[in-house]
Amino acid sequence: EVVIAQQSLNREVTDRLHEARTTFLRALYLRELIALHEDIGQRLRANVDSEQRRLNVGTGSEAALKSARIQELNLQLALSNLRADYFTVVTRITELCGQNLSGDTKGSRQLWLPKPVGELHYEPATVDLPKESAYALENRADLKLLRALTDAAAADRQTVQAGYFPLVSVVGSALLIPQDYLLTKQTQIVAGQQTQSTEGRAGV
Repeated sequence: EVVIAQQSLNREVTDRLHEARTTFLRALYLRELIALHEDIGQRLRANVDSEQRRLNVGTGSEAALKSARIQELNLQLALSNLRADYFTVVTRITELCGQNLSGDTKGSRQLWLPKPVGELHYEPATVDLPKESAYALENRADLKLLRALTDAAAADRQTVQAGYFPLVSVVGSALLIPQDYLLTKQTQIVAGQQTQSTEGRAGV
């Protein structure tokens, strides 16, 4: 049971760490995508204003203005969905870290996510495979569990193949009845005297 609990803890921690990493990367992706959509939205808004001015001076068309507005509305819908996804992802990160949402001075809840600075550099890792393999075989909870299950299966197999086990039983018994507790109704040999005797029995 201890080995199974260790393996369960190991699996749970590994899953949570992996989820935290992937969720954080998804949050960064969504944040950059939101910034890109906001920049495109400003350009589309400027395009709508430009088409409105052209229509006001008589050089534009109603169709061009409607097309520009449709593009802006479509982008606003996509931007709203991205913000909702970002909110969900950062909330999940907060839950995985075991923290509460940070509040500002006005009492409203905000989601704060650090922004990485600089580039992410990848460096080759040097691993001592024999040493790490020996450590893993000795300390990994899942391998301990597999060894325990293997030993249990071998013991069950031995029990099944045995068929029966010989039984040898040796029993010894003894019985002692002191004279003070023995009640006799023997005929008195001498008048005024009562016969008393102690009985002892043994057997194997």
